[in-house]
Parts: sequence; structure tokens; C-alpha cells
Amino acid sequence: MKKILSLIMAVALSFAFSAVSFAADKAAEAPKADAAPVKAKAKVKQVTGVLVSVDTAARTVTVKGRNAEVVISADEKMLADLKAGEKVMVKYTEQDGKNVAKKITKAAAKTEKKEAAKK
Repeated sequence: MKKILSLIMAVALSFAFSAVSFAADKAAEAPKADAAPVKAKAKVKQVTGVLVSVDTAARTVTVKGRNAEVVISADEKMLADLKAGEKVMVKYTEQDGKNVAKKITKAAAKTEKKEAAKK
């Protein structure tokens, strides 16, 4: 009697384990319809240099950095106080093949830095 009972238990356990592994395989194969594709975070880049041009119509700035000139798109608020010839630092990311400004900071003039240091 013990042999028959242990045989029945062994068969039941084998069916249970095979059903669980089969369900796991099905879950791994099935794509999730409601899951949105995961986008990698864009790396923030930085360029410091002189503003070559500010194009308000196209909403772009061209910054001459140490190695090359970089054309960066920016919103109207960022472009409001900028003028060609100013020294700036621009933090930007690349999105869809375009450089998009995250932050534009004017570099303080040397005389302003000296006055701030005296205070």
C-alpha cells in the first residue's frame, strides 16, 4: 500500500512541477501589450564658450567651444537675454538628432568676479 501511495505522490508532483515550468515559459514568451518601450536617459552634455549667433526665429544658439561650434535648440525664455559675443555655459542633451538646451548660464564678467571677491 505504501508503494502505491508513494507512486501516486511522485506522479502528482511531477505533473505539478511540469505545469509550473510550462506556465513560466508561456509568461516569458508573451509580450506585454500595455508596456511602453523604455527610453534610455539622455546623457547631459556641456559646452562653455562664446555665443557666435542667436537665432530667435529658429530658436537656436551657436556656441563656439574649445573644440568646435555647437548648434543648440532652446526655448524662447532661454534666448531672451542672450547676445552674440557673450560667454556662456550650456547644458544640453541630444534628442532625435538635435541638441536641445536644458540650461543656459551667462559667465560673469571678470570685473564682476573681482568685485564679488572683494566683498
